[in-house]
Amino acid sequence: MNPFFSILSRSALSLFLLTNSAHADIQLGKYGKVYSGSDGVRVEVVDLDSTTQKQKLVRISGTDSEIDDVTLLHDEVPDGKGNALQTVVHDDLFWTIRSQDFRWGGKEIVLTLPEDFRKKYNLYFDEKETKALDKSTILSKYRDQLKSGAVRKVQLYMGDDWKAHTKRTLKEAVDSAKERCGAPLGTRLDWDSMKATVTKTIPVASWCRLPADLLTNWCNSESKTKSKASKLTGLTCTAGSAQNLSLDSSKRLLWTIPSSSEYVDVAKLSQQLKTLLK
Repeated sequence: MNPFFSILSRSALSLFLLTNSAHADIQLGKYGKVYSGSDGVRVEVVDLDSTTQKQKLVRISGTDSEIDDVTLLHDEVPDGKGNALQTVVHDDLFWTIRSQDFRWGGKEIVLTLPEDFRKKYNLYFDEKETKALDKSTILSKYRDQLKSGAVRKVQLYMGDDWKAHTKRTLKEAVDSAKERCGAPLGTRLDWDSMKATVTKTIPVASWCRLPADLLTNWCNSESKTKSKASKLTGLTCTAGSAQNLSLDSSKRLLWTIPSSSEYVDVAKLSQQLKTLLK
């Protein structure tokens, strides 16, 4: 787990990676920026046209990182007095860029990489490079890397302790929801449904945790939702041909992630969860 994440910031992810915006209907937003750093580090950030969340494509270059030159979809979330850009690396959330406003004025922008999250690369806005930035090239590269599997290689967790990693990541999300909602939530994974092909094609932990992340967000901001969510007893995640969320007689959420799909329809999941909580 990346220790940069607080309980709230981890649950605040608006689930960029898992929506259909990763497909051909993705649209560029109005702005794009280039940041430069020492030793040739370069970061290109392009806004996406989204009415539901602040999403951006980010390409980092000039480093020896595994995410170097891999265009990744990021989500912008609040971080103290600044903002952070989050993505998924090895089936867990990771901050790549953080900006922090100083009380006396000015702003600090830093880059972190998965290989050593304690090391910070200071960035500065590069006006000249920003003016020359071709946003469409960034989008084209993202689409190409989706097809080639370069994005998936970064997102998936392929360690020998895959089960332990998946269980730990899901439990962290459920424990966060448990704390925020005051619910006696238990965690369960249907390992029999998680065949080898599933573990190699989708970020299981990131998808399984989605209902818990939604609950944490809602319980943190909506008292009515917190009251209803407090009656839930647990979350079971299984893999199936199509996504679905239901509630059993013991008030346990039964969440089926789509093993044959490239994304989760988060809007559908959100609506199902709200309906079940009525």
